[in-house]
Amino acid sequence: MLISKTKKSPFYQLIYFVDEKKTSVSTKTSNYREAQLFLLNYLKEKETELKSVSKQITLLQFKDEYVEYLKATKSKNYVRSVELSIKTLIRYSGDLFLHRIDIRTLDKFITSLFAKTPRACVVYYRTLKAAFSKAVLWDYISENPFKKIKSPKVSKIFPAFISEVELKLIMEKTSEDFLRDLFFTAFYTGMRLGELVNMKWSWIDLNENQITVQCSDTFTLCGFNQTK
Repeated sequence: MLISKTKKSPFYQLIYFVDEKKTSVSTKTSNYREAQLFLLNYLKEKETELKSVSKQITLLQFKDEYVEYLKATKSKNYVRSVELSIKTLIRYSGDLFLHRIDIRTLDKFITSLFAKTPRACVVYYRTLKAAFSKAVLWDYISENPFKKIKSPKVSKIFPAFISEVELKLIMEKTSEDFLRDLFFTAFYTGMRLGELVNMKWSWIDLNENQITVQCSDTFTLCGFNQTK
């Protein structure tokens, strides 16, 4: 490998041969000392690449090893989630070598997945990010590309509330008295179904127009004001 200048470029070039074919890489500098420094760094990078050859592993191979590792400490549901996440990535990108997967490919994968199923995409992102972090720890890759990709955000779905007019229609259509009482109390107190069906007379204070719900076995009380 040598440093040389050509008429085609003002920059020094690194000249070397691969399979008897001449190859050149621009140092992007016209300063000879800077070109020498570029050469030293380039050689170090190539040496690192050669050392990592023995640790090359495909996505599918990594999935099998990682899933087997998780089985000892994680739930079956989580393991299935990880397996599905990596399989979905393989279907999108192909069974690439782990160190050949670039940020652009992963970013496009997350974007396309989010367009189809936003909530599942968030889960896939988390499981894949954790998987690639483990790949870094195992020296299969030097850094986790998912750290440079923003986590997808799903818009919160706020609960729907009925109006008093809608409550009136429901009450008119309900013939059973116990259901009418249940709907009325739920609407004006905000109590949950489990609290309503387990309500005791001792919770009700008719003088104060208040229902006090027992929230736990330790008698921690939550107050709900009932408005008529």
